[in-house]
Amino acid sequence: MLQLKSKLQRSTEEGFTLLETLVAMLVATTFVAATMQAMVIAAYSRIRAQETSEATALIQEDLEEVKFIATKERYNPSETELDHRCDANGDNDRKFDKNDANRDEGLADGLRDEVLEETERDRYEITNPTDYKTIYSREVESDEIEIGKNYVLKRTLNIADKEPYNVLELEYEVINPQEDEDPVAEMYTEVIPDAAFEC
Repeated sequence: MLQLKSKLQRSTEEGFTLLETLVAMLVATTFVAATMQAMVIAAYSRIRAQETSEATALIQEDLEEVKFIATKERYNPSETELDHRCDANGDNDRKFDKNDANRDEGLADGLRDEVLEETERDRYEITNPTDYKTIYSREVESDEIEIGKNYVLKRTLNIADKEPYNVLELEYEVINPQEDEDPVAEMYTEVIPDAAFEC
């Protein structure tokens, strides 16, 4: 009986086996690796969200400037010009025949010209201009935003190909020129000048 007691006592004092130790180390390493990976993903997501927020703010700032031009008193065309631009779709017989319907004559064209004149031309670089579509882009320096990266804000002004030619389509894109990835932010919207409601 004494011998059995000593065998039982010895087996409880032996400690963990090598297999138990390896399994415990493997489990601990897996948890640490998963935690580290989650921290890296969280940091990347936070940076990406901040970039998107900054890019959206840049777009919003530029869009507000365009909306202001569309509503401001200076872009109240004279009565003659308003008649001319209102009739660009040929609905009225005062100025145009239906055959003379032209995107160059509508209120959207007037608004586009005003936007191009009002927004600082030296900030923007024009690329691929056509009669109806103008693409502007400007570099946003790192000191203008919190992230500390340079971006390119691209604004495309397009006169909609629908009568009465008073809708100005705007497409925005913010690109990080250092990274060859998808745009940081994109937006499409349409602006109608207040003068269109006087037609």
